[in-house]
Amino acid sequence: MAQRTAIYGARDAARESRDAKMSEMKDLKSQTKYKSASEIDRKIKALETAQSTTSMTLSKEKETLKEIGELKKQRAVVAQTEAVAAELDGGKAGGAADNGVAIKDLNEQLSAIKAEMDKHSAVLNKIAEKNKDSAFPALMKEKDELKAQKAEKVAASQKLWDDFKALTLRVALCQLPVVEDKTVNIETAKKAIASAAANGAELVVLPEVWNSSYLASAFPKNAEPVPKGPSSEALAQAARDGRVWLIGGSVPERDESGTIYNTCAVFNPAGEIVAKHRKVHLFDIDVPGKITFRESDTLTGGGAVTVIDSPWGRIGIGICYDIRFPELSHVMRRRGADILVFPGAFNCTTGPPHWELLQRARALDTQCFVLTASPARAVDNPSAYQAYGHSSVVDPWGTVLATTEHEPTTVWATLNLERIAEVRSSIPLSKQTRGDLYQLEDVGPKDVNK
Repeated sequence: MAQRTAIYGARDAARESRDAKMSEMKDLKSQTKYKSASEIDRKIKALETAQSTTSMTLSKEKETLKEIGELKKQRAVVAQTEAVAAELDGGKAGGAADNGVAIKDLNEQLSAIKAEMDKHSAVLNKIAEKNKDSAFPALMKEKDELKAQKAEKVAASQKLWDDFKALTLRVALCQLPVVEDKTVNIETAKKAIASAAANGAELVVLPEVWNSSYLASAFPKNAEPVPKGPSSEALAQAARDGRVWLIGGSVPERDESGTIYNTCAVFNPAGEIVAKHRKVHLFDIDVPGKITFRESDTLTGGGAVTVIDSPWGRIGIGICYDIRFPELSHVMRRRGADILVFPGAFNCTTGPPHWELLQRARALDTQCFVLTASPARAVDNPSAYQAYGHSSVVDPWGTVLATTEHEPTTVWATLNLERIAEVRSSIPLSKQTRGDLYQLEDVGPKDVNK
């Protein structure tokens, strides 16, 4: 095949050379009426003889000399035409090869190659004809069947993997350091989300009030629209860049009327907001000699229960103090939640005795996974609000799957979602409630996006 391609190339080059010479000769012939140099030589000789032997006037002699000059120019053109013709017809010593002969030779070589290929094809056809009733077709059929079986096994393996992925969820809880500068806090959150996404997280959770100091007086200063404020827009972009589901902790939200809420926005991997939860129960406490805090001095409580759809089932959203009210978790469970997420900022007074206990209690009450994400403790700023930290993952059996201390970090866990059905079938609480003695009424609005 390579030899034939080379011959075709050589033949085409020879043809191009020949065509160029013929075009050149045609152009030269158009420049003169004489057919040969000898014809012009005879005419020049006659004029020169007449000039030398005949008495001419000065004007006549000038005219004769001019005619001789023109004839010499014509002779040069005719000589060049004859040279090109000689190259095409037979070549010149030391000149180009005979293109016509070259093309002929190349065509002969191509014909010889084609004949050889036809010979080989005939041999192959004879072999195929001879083997058509032999084991060869059976082997080919078996090969095709094996290919089909392999494709089926690959498809089955892919389905098993897809099913496994649907029954597991890789979560990352980002325990972020928080400072007074909102811009710095936004950059910290973006980097944490990007790192979690790069390391395989499918669901990322941020802490409560991660973009602001946790002070009632700081909430109005840092409040912004949700989802049109800079914090929410940064989270939307981070979710989109990382292709992750993002439960965006919470930020102080100011609505169109100027009312301020403690709000959690949830984003899908396209960066679209799918829900926002406004903290229902405000953190108003007074532990004598320990801590006094009143969120209600600047914040307003939300008015909706929030449960969203996700690829891993329904997820209920609460914020910090909401976890103390089992009724809210039970309503989320009744609305189909399998996972409850509580961004929170428990303090160092209530945190040690209550934080883990409440998470395990809500997990046991609802037989759901419970995820919590706290800010890191501000150990370098004693005057700041001191979060307890200890972001954690608890399974439906009440087992702590993953937790941490108070430093900035990311808590990782892979949720086996089959565990939910196992626990609920082992201890079927939902089938054993006594509706004749007590009832929980769900009276909140059903549209979580409002």
